[in-house]
Amino acid sequence: MQSFMRRFETEEESDGDFSDKENEEEENRPLFQEPELSDDESAWVAPSIGQETLLDLDFTPRTREQEPSVPAPKAHIAAQGVECQKLGKTSFSRIRYAEVQKKLQAAPVFSALRVNLQLANLCKTSPLQDQLIKMDLTFGTVVHGLLLQREAFSEGVKELVIKHPEIKSDVQSLLMGSDSSFRSISDDLLQNVCRRRAEIIEQRRSLIKP
Repeated sequence: MQSFMRRFETEEESDGDFSDKENEEEENRPLFQEPELSDDESAWVAPSIGQETLLDLDFTPRTREQEPSVPAPKAHIAAQGVECQKLGKTSFSRIRYAEVQKKLQAAPVFSALRVNLQLANLCKTSPLQDQLIKMDLTFGTVVHGLLLQREAFSEGVKELVIKHPEIKSDVQSLLMGSDSSFRSISDDLLQNVCRRRAEIIEQRRSLIKP
């Protein structure tokens, strides 16, 4: 019995010593503790500014080219233009036009405008004046041809819509609407030709003015 009690007291003393150590460690433990890092995390080092990083600091001088005043045509359109004009061939000057010109010419309005006879007698004829008259006639013929083309197109579209009413909205949006690419190009072409002819007429008038 005494042996048992001594052993019990010894165990209590050992337990008490262990508890005292825990309390002492708890008191000595810092208020804030750094988290333990893994081996990979503890081995991490901030990257240095090396050559690859310095490549981002680029101050190489650069200049931008001005866009051409006249843009290049689409490749297939350019090829069609070369073929139609026979460019690069000796036959370029033999393109027939007399027959089709008769179909497109119309007077008055679209022919070379005539000068008042009283004014014409006051000025002398010159090669420049003759050239301007030819250009006036050419642009007038082109304007007339464009108007005939638009009329034929409009009539053809109307006949097509009469036969197939279900395509009316598509025809309107794709071909005749204000946002239509075809309508825009057609209007721009007519406006350009009319303005160019107006410039020719102005030059003809300037040669007649006293």
